[in-house]
Amino acid sequence: MGKNPQPEVRTQALEILAGFTTENDNIALLMKCNVDEEVIRLITDVRVPVAKLAVTILVNLSAAERSRDRILHLDDAVDLGMEALLNTEDAELRQLLVSLLINFTRDTSGQKRIMQLGTSLQGLHLLRLIKLFMQDEPWSDRISDVLCNVTGLKEGRELVLDAARKLYAKVLPAMGSPRLDRRQGIFAMMRNCCFAKDYNTELADPKAAVLPALAAPLLGPSFEYEDEEAAQISDPLLRLMTDEKDRDESQRVRSLAVEALTLLAQQDVDACRMLRDSGLIPIIANYVEWEADEGAIKTAGALAARMRGVDEAAPGDDEKEEEEAAAGPKSGEWGDPNVQTEATGPGQDIRWEEPTDQDMKDLNGPEWKAPESAVRRAVSSHRADRTQLSADQARGLFDVLDRHDAGDGMLSVNVPAEDEDVPAEDRPADGGAPEVDEDGLLEVT
Repeated sequence: MGKNPQPEVRTQALEILAGFTTENDNIALLMKCNVDEEVIRLITDVRVPVAKLAVTILVNLSAAERSRDRILHLDDAVDLGMEALLNTEDAELRQLLVSLLINFTRDTSGQKRIMQLGTSLQGLHLLRLIKLFMQDEPWSDRISDVLCNVTGLKEGRELVLDAARKLYAKVLPAMGSPRLDRRQGIFAMMRNCCFAKDYNTELADPKAAVLPALAAPLLGPSFEYEDEEAAQISDPLLRLMTDEKDRDESQRVRSLAVEALTLLAQQDVDACRMLRDSGLIPIIANYVEWEADEGAIKTAGALAARMRGVDEAAPGDDEKEEEEAAAGPKSGEWGDPNVQTEATGPGQDIRWEEPTDQDMKDLNGPEWKAPESAVRRAVSSHRADRTQLSADQARGLFDVLDRHDAGDGMLSVNVPAEDEDVPAEDRPADGGAPEVDEDGLLEVT
């Protein structure tokens, strides 16, 4: 069977494959046919429609852990993703490629590959991602999720916090972005970074930019504070307060900010004193009166108590706290040491046992209910109902695909794809992030 020379017919082969990847039950069958090896070469194709279809297929395949692991073991999967992202100007394709990188960094192997650990180019991909993120375009917002995932690893935190590069400082302005995806991902990244105890005093320093950025979501309008309270607040924080200042509308962002500050206070006595001396106690006190979320209130209360009692520690307590901090939170304590986007678990360098619902009720009272998951989908869109792919259909489809290379790496097919009518309201808006679907799979429209 020869290769079909018509580009539109070849594209239809990818459309068929992309349609099948919208069903989880089809993915295992497609992986048996080595679809990943065939499609990975096409994500750098100069024809944008072809590249979009190829990335869509890989995004959906990489949503499943087993197939994601196999894709990541293709030697140049992450490098090709970065190459494609750097070489295209198409916003929709860039957004798809960012989704692919989010999926790749859900696991340790992908995090290490995108950091290029142990190579002479270590950190280059990360630096390039940050430069793209700093363009402040809507398509780049979820690069913050990649940074969040990467800092789930100890090596990732050290790379971002490294004194010579200070990559974290480059993205701090995004913590004030009006776009939720953008600022929430960076708050999650900084919360992860606060587990790096060696950097706690640097992050808590009121003269640096981190503390004001973390405190900003918790600061209310200036008229909430009595004169005595305002007098306790340091100038960097006081400058953020106006009569029109509102707390962040996102409960998740507020919780991430409180957890980050609590980590700084719990793990390092000097950092805790810095937070206290910056005037964080009256800020937290007013925030607790305003906040409605019980979990955030409890965490903020623990932070305030820690700051008030930091000078009452008995001799030797500092060393004990250092040992406990090194071990990480225990079962039943607040927080998770690794806030990842689509993460499957905490960083392997931190010991952590997931608290049970009963643990949380013991902490927060019998009325406690599990909050909405903090894990966000790496990829998403509306999806129309589709017929699942049977083994016979899979064999039939690949019987008509000619996979020998003719120089351009394209797949060919000798049957046309079926047309599907997808209502306009079921399609992602142009230039915007697709909405979340149940399985986190992309639909080809």
